[in-house]
Amino acid sequence: FSQSIPSDGFLVSPDDTKLYSKNEILDLATNNLSNNGLSVSIETGNPYAGPNQGGPAITPDGKTIFCWGRNCITSGNGVVKVDTSSGSSVSTGMLFGGAYLSDIAITSDGRFILMSSYGGSTAAQLFDANSFKEVFRSTNTLGDFTGQIVTTSDGTKAIFGSAGNPAGGGGKLVVYDVGTWAVTDTVNMNLSDHLAISIQNEVFVSSGDTPGVDEFILQSSGVLSLKRKFLLGVNQFVSTSGAPQHDDVEKLVFKP
Repeated sequence: FSQSIPSDGFLVSPDDTKLYSKNEILDLATNNLSNNGLSVSIETGNPYAGPNQGGPAITPDGKTIFCWGRNCITSGNGVVKVDTSSGSSVSTGMLFGGAYLSDIAITSDGRFILMSSYGGSTAAQLFDANSFKEVFRSTNTLGDFTGQIVTTSDGTKAIFGSAGNPAGGGGKLVVYDVGTWAVTDTVNMNLSDHLAISIQNEVFVSSGDTPGVDEFILQSSGVLSLKRKFLLGVNQFVSTSGAPQHDDVEKLVFKP
């Protein structure tokens, strides 16, 4: 890439043939940049303070990227659809509910788009991926400073993380049933705003209480069961004002 690679503006194509960073496309077979890049930067998220918790999302077929960023063509709280073949982009009309967007995610079956945001209210949202109509929204169910979203391999459950307010805590994991939008489980844990999930539904979460990374097993019922803790000595929750402090885990990646 000719530019720095932002954690909130980087994607890998589902078939592992291309990398996307900002508005550039890298072909892995040739290690060359595409002459025709994307019309917008895919950097996504506008945090109040602290790290960008999430990023853009790419559809399972690799044909479309959904993003919102400083260089997108829309203004306000709108999300943009980017065609990965042509690089062209259009506004979807999808709006995030809070003042600050954290993450965009897509279910593994490609049917739904999810967003997490905070500020004024903490919002967990679900949209139809074809019509871009909002299907469900929950406000003030998550903790403050919402973070990343992961979905199960069968597309039936979604897990939202949040750091909590630095002054009083309240970070948590919230599991939703995608079909009914019912909350199936809540786990209170500060600085739990960064997540990864395996195909066996092992959920890895940054923890400000351990401090380090906790591993959960998501049961078919949608309940999280703690398996083990990785004590790293970083990411410790400290009560303060302003932005969350020591929110040191920026990105978790699960490698099969």
